[in-house]
Amino acid sequence: MEVFGRYECIDPSKNHNKFWHIVVDRTNNKVYATWGRIGNRSPTPKEYTIAQAEKKVREKIKKGYVKRDGFLEEVGHNSLNFILEEICEG
Repeated sequence: MEVFGRYECIDPSKNHNKFWHIVVDRTNNKVYATWGRIGNRSPTPKEYTIAQAEKKVREKIKKGYVKRDGFLEEVGHNSLNFILEEICEG
């Protein structure tokens, strides 16, 4: 299961306009996720193992989140600032 990328849950009837974005840093195999309402800056990213990330994605999909194309899925260096900038721009 390729879990990395951006997931969104949009349901106007429930006032849901949320995202959950997860990226992997291939240089150290760490996974970082941010989340929040679409259009707002995210809190500090949370670090997951790949197994934890896969489990979390399954939970998000069950809650109605849908993966969106065209968003950052991985980076080739371990700069957390780069990850934050890329995620928050999406």
